[in-house]
Amino acid sequence: MWTVQTRSSEAASGGTQSIERAVTVLRVLATRERFGWGLTELATACKLKKATTHRILARLERERLVHKRQGGERYFLGALVGELAISIPGFTAFAQQTQEFLTEVARRHALVGVLSLRSGDHFVVAGRVASSRLKAELNEVGARRPLVTTAGGAAILVGLPDEEQQRIVDANTLQLTLRGRSDLADAKRMWERSRSLGYGTNFGDIAPGVNAVAVPVLNRHGEPFASITVAGPDVQLPEARCHDLVPLLQRDALGYAELAARVHPDLYDCAAPA
Repeated sequence: MWTVQTRSSEAASGGTQSIERAVTVLRVLATRERFGWGLTELATACKLKKATTHRILARLERERLVHKRQGGERYFLGALVGELAISIPGFTAFAQQTQEFLTEVARRHALVGVLSLRSGDHFVVAGRVASSRLKAELNEVGARRPLVTTAGGAAILVGLPDEEQQRIVDANTLQLTLRGRSDLADAKRMWERSRSLGYGTNFGDIAPGVNAVAVPVLNRHGEPFASITVAGPDVQLPEARCHDLVPLLQRDALGYAELAARVHPDLYDCAAPA
């Protein structure tokens, strides 16, 4: 009996590990939504053996969770991921109303507006709107990035307990280092300044001449599940204006939290694990 239970336990453990590895692969694939991943670099980013990664990809590809373009060796998220998202009750309406909400925010401030949703140690761009007077290039809708890399991500970070902030920054730093980014002083400077202020700021830290300010959006438990960012050239959005916009953006954040609770109740009550 003891042997049977042990084997059953080992099988369950192996099954859980397989699921965790598959989810890790999907998460990493989502960080290069436009360019995809080669097998070797994907295995390195996932901290998995190349053969293991290939085996996982083959299975996910059969299930249409992963797509490999014809004539190439680069992997992308598959159509089933999007189809499953459409099936989440209220999700499509939530996405549409997010874009409408952000359009009004960007119009009112005459700046680029970005709405980011927390996804574990990362954020996903759920909405992006440029004003008619400003067409600056920022992360496009669907982009998945480490929290430490933008003002919007920093706004989410600073709403978390100190220990969790440090864990995420360390994990983000390791991930970015594995991908070849050697200088992360700019991102850490942005996070440290944002932590002292209580909201996200980017004063030319990432792109010279471009400023941004962001505030967290809190769920009913007071946990940050999203952020609202406005950004623009420093001549249009100087540091002083960034600080002046915070109370207005905080009111916008309350409105978005109410929208999320009404259109998509309970889904963002708890942040996803890393």
